[in-house]
Amino acid sequence: MFKKFKNKIKGNLLTYTLLYLCLFVIGKLLLAIFNMNYREWVYIVSGVILCVGFIVGITLLLIKIPKKNIKIISIISYIILLIPCIMYAFILSVFAYQPEHIVVKDDKKMVAYVNGFLDTYVKYYDYKSFFTVSSTPKIEEYYGEGGFDPIKNKRGHIYDVISTTYYDEDGNIIKTEKNTNTINTTETSTNDYANIKPEDVTQKILDNNFYNSGIISEIDAENIYFTNDSKKFYINKNTFQYFNGRTCLEMNLDDIKIGDYLFESDKRIGIFRNISGNELNQELLYNLTLTYEERIVFVNSVELDNINITDKNTALVTIKYRDIIGDTLNNEIFETIVEFNKDTVYYSKGNNIHTVNDLEIAKYNINSIILDKNSINKKNPAVVLEFESSDN
Repeated sequence: MFKKFKNKIKGNLLTYTLLYLCLFVIGKLLLAIFNMNYREWVYIVSGVILCVGFIVGITLLLIKIPKKNIKIISIISYIILLIPCIMYAFILSVFAYQPEHIVVKDDKKMVAYVNGFLDTYVKYYDYKSFFTVSSTPKIEEYYGEGGFDPIKNKRGHIYDVISTTYYDEDGNIIKTEKNTNTINTTETSTNDYANIKPEDVTQKILDNNFYNSGIISEIDAENIYFTNDSKKFYINKNTFQYFNGRTCLEMNLDDIKIGDYLFESDKRIGIFRNISGNELNQELLYNLTLTYEERIVFVNSVELDNINITDKNTALVTIKYRDIIGDTLNNEIFETIVEFNKDTVYYSKGNNIHTVNDLEIAKYNINSIILDKNSINKKNPAVVLEFESSDN
């Protein structure tokens, strides 16, 4: 019985594939009526099913051609046509693919899609079911030039949101705002803001269900209050452990001040101290010595400058860098001389950076630098242990 069913499938595979395509299209049209769409994984699985179904189905039909010469010519012609089609489909799928993440955004379960081709955008859709999302985005975040995944990335970087756009149910823009993490980024008046009641988010952080951060506005005997856009929050200050966001070293409550920047990380509270000058520079330099496992965030490396190649393995290079939240606290740009040598390990998106002679390619596209901790704050240049770039 199984053998009979198997033979039936073989003989009708192309028919079943066409039927699946029709059902898929009909389902998409029905979902559109209710302002819904398939999730990304449904498109991927369906694409694989359709490709395999059509390729194998047509192959089985060609094999059944009775005349041997015609059969051979047909199969060869089919393969010649199939190869470029497969290559085109592969390239198209690579560029069309958008990483999908289930997240909680503004206290709602949403599906985030990352578009990171030339510029990086993240669009948030309402989560409807295991198979479906809303047909139009509700929120869109713009992260600027470059291709990366700001929600989940192997290196653990935290990326700045340049702007956020909000949409209504019909996909019309409600408002667009620059996310400078200041109180006045919305049109809330001073009086309205003063009347906003702070929200206790202690338990939300413990439940890993809180995604805001902000400037510390008040510290009393029990709580730390902080603000983000037009919202006020507070936490019970004795509930958490605290660490320096730049150095990742533990902090005491007494070292936390009004004006510092507070964020949550894995049920702990990170603090960017509101400092400047040499004190800030020392923390940023220390950040550059942390490994990917130690580091919570990475300072903004602006560029390589004055690349002085001394031999085939060594170069003395000026790097310029600033704080990852410089737009919020202090936008000072610092510089220091570092040494690339024969022991420096190189990483790059296109695998085009291998030696000091390739540094010019990566001049304005530094993803990460790891310096030797024992070499900073000395007369000699700090030594670069690892260097990562997006090539160009």
